[in-house]
Amino acid sequence: MLRVLALLVAIIAVLPVSALSQDGAHIAPALPPAGAKFRLVMDEHLQRVPYSGRVYVVLGRAARPEPRQQMTNWFAPAQTLALDVSGIVPGAPIEVGGTVMSFPLPFAAIKPGTYWAQAVVRRAVDHPSPGQGPGDLYSKPVEVRFDPGAAADGSAIELRLTEQVGQDAFTESEDVRLVEVRSELLSAFHGRDYRVRASVCLPSGWADEPERRWPSVVMISGFGGTHRDIRPLSRVVADKDGKIHDCVLICPDPTCGTGHSVFADSANNGPWGKMLIEELLPEVDRRFRTGGPVTRHVSGISSGGWSSLWLTVKYPEQFAACWSHVPDPVDFRDFQRIDLYAQGANMYTDDAGARRPLARNGGQTMIWYDDFCGMEQVLGRGGQIGSFEAVFGPRGADGQPRPLFDRDTGAVDAATAKAWEPYDIRLVIERGWRGKEGADGLAEQLAGKLHVYAGEQDNFFLEGAARRLGASLRALGSDAEVVVVEGMGHAFSPEGVAKMRAALRAANGATEPQPDGSIPAGK
Repeated sequence: MLRVLALLVAIIAVLPVSALSQDGAHIAPALPPAGAKFRLVMDEHLQRVPYSGRVYVVLGRAARPEPRQQMTNWFAPAQTLALDVSGIVPGAPIEVGGTVMSFPLPFAAIKPGTYWAQAVVRRAVDHPSPGQGPGDLYSKPVEVRFDPGAAADGSAIELRLTEQVGQDAFTESEDVRLVEVRSELLSAFHGRDYRVRASVCLPSGWADEPERRWPSVVMISGFGGTHRDIRPLSRVVADKDGKIHDCVLICPDPTCGTGHSVFADSANNGPWGKMLIEELLPEVDRRFRTGGPVTRHVSGISSGGWSSLWLTVKYPEQFAACWSHVPDPVDFRDFQRIDLYAQGANMYTDDAGARRPLARNGGQTMIWYDDFCGMEQVLGRGGQIGSFEAVFGPRGADGQPRPLFDRDTGAVDAATAKAWEPYDIRLVIERGWRGKEGADGLAEQLAGKLHVYAGEQDNFFLEGAARRLGASLRALGSDAEVVVVEGMGHAFSPEGVAKMRAALRAANGATEPQPDGSIPAGK
């Protein structure tokens, strides 16, 4: 008891006088007067050369989670100010005030009040989210009073960027492993060292049978997902005991500096599809004794669902089957209800002039298209719409992905939409259905392989494109399974998961599930 009392006395002794009232109660230090601008200063030990790029000030209502971690929250983004700078000498101040980009509210409309402010300097070139990529700088969150209407010549709120985002370590275990290799293909494209990675979850019994070859599933996460999602994704193929018995699960990291690579070769991102097929998967096969393409399945959800279908269509000889769940638009005549090829197409308004929704929950609009694009304009590269442009579109004269549409009006550029055709999966299948000069076409190469599941109530309006793809495949005489699941939102289809697991059991030669739900490893 005396030790506790002594500790309390010691704590009180070091508290500043302003922190205690006459009766000993804690009082928060008074905040300085409200400011209308911010002054950012980078730590000279962290930024040793002149900086050019985008800097941010993020205003949150709490210190945790940190404001920078809420910048990319689609449904509740933190108030973010952004400014492009050039040649900032280390230690020199950067003033962020009324002329900056601002979202969700314009600078002048931000409500005066108390905020937790945090500054971010974007430096990571291969990460899509500012303030979260390795090497990005940030300040500690500090409580401030901010008023955009305060005197512009008043004192600035100083934010010192003393912190740096580190490289998160990947924790391996007996059944979860990391594969990381230098991609010769992507390194050559970017003119610098480029590394790619995948996580691997091994089935029960893998270590006990060193001569055995296993079926595999390449499971691709959706937008914002990485190879670190292997634990939650493993539940898709695990038994009731939580373990995998029938296959090696492979989760390649799809992220790149512009967003989600979708493992498609592109003019802006480089040969991601070729890298996966020629470099990363062969290395996984070599290390973990998979059966290779003959027993390799591919699956994914959302952007990963699109990826799985794209990879099967482009490299049909590499996969035994595709199980695509709620894929991104697979027919560009219905790109979230927008016909990109239609004359006068507009991303923000429909034919009647009504505002276009981008996301819904039941009958309620959660995100509008114009708002979403406004957020991406402030955040810069790495957003979902910009990611589509980076994969599907050509490179512009400025070296950046050519925009599909005017960001102010929403008007689609017809020439750019036309240039997207090589990534329109429905068109790719139709044009390649019949082989040339007696060779097999996609009709033969895709036979028995395609399984696509969409949700009738998809939260991002993706069901229309799936319906159109299904109609096209039926007209071609394909045996593809394209199902729009009644009442389902943006999720894995239970029916599709069950069918994939049955196919894996068959490939593995496993017996039927036991009464406890487990499945013995087959021979």
